[in-house]
Amino acid sequence: MKPLHLRSSGSFKRLLLLSIGHRSPPTTNPPVADADARESPEEPGSPRCSSSGPAWRCFSYDEVDRATGGFHERNLVGRGGSSEVYRGELPGGRAVAVKRLLGASACERRERDFLAELGTVGHARHPNVCGLLGCCVDRDLYLVFDLSRRGSVAANLHDEALPAMGWAARYGIAVGTARGLEYLHKGCRRRIIHRDIKASNVLLTDDLQPQISDFGLAKWLPSEWTHRAIAPIEGTFGYARR
Repeated sequence: MKPLHLRSSGSFKRLLLLSIGHRSPPTTNPPVADADARESPEEPGSPRCSSSGPAWRCFSYDEVDRATGGFHERNLVGRGGSSEVYRGELPGGRAVAVKRLLGASACERRERDFLAELGTVGHARHPNVCGLLGCCVDRDLYLVFDLSRRGSVAANLHDEALPAMGWAARYGIAVGTARGLEYLHKGCRRRIIHRDIKASNVLLTDDLQPQISDFGLAKWLPSEWTHRAIAPIEGTFGYARR
């Protein structure tokens, strides 16, 4: 595989679309919708939301650049070892989070990780899973998600500047997260093992609905399989199953 900087963005788009078996829909902005309208369970507690394919699209660099104010520092909401996340707004007012993979233009592994994350979360549509709107492969690698305005569960639990979270809210977050996991394991068109569930990877909407995020370590579980052994063990110490 040629590094991204040696390939045209068009050829990489074709590669990523072939990698997950999906053609990009028309390049118009997705309609604004809340989580329940985007995809709702068939009944309370049901893990299955939809058997339809992914609904993301390819954004241009100009679109993600304008949305984030030129990736201005004031819009930076998170940074990790391999990515950083910016708050943004699409034309029409839809709030988004733009994840930029650091060093992606020179690292073949980053491209594989990008394709893997796009190919997993790109097929997930559930109120308790962070909604993917699309990606951008111009100049660098970007993923565009709906913005979860309240931040992560970890931030809401541990930030002393925020009011203490009541037990009813905590219980609701735990139940919603469990429903999201049940959907990924049983109801998703391509079943997904997340492999890094922790408080900082569960985001909250304005009404404290949890949304599972960060699918960088996720793996598919083929439909005929009931178990999958993965080595070496990855994830976050203290959260990884032992």
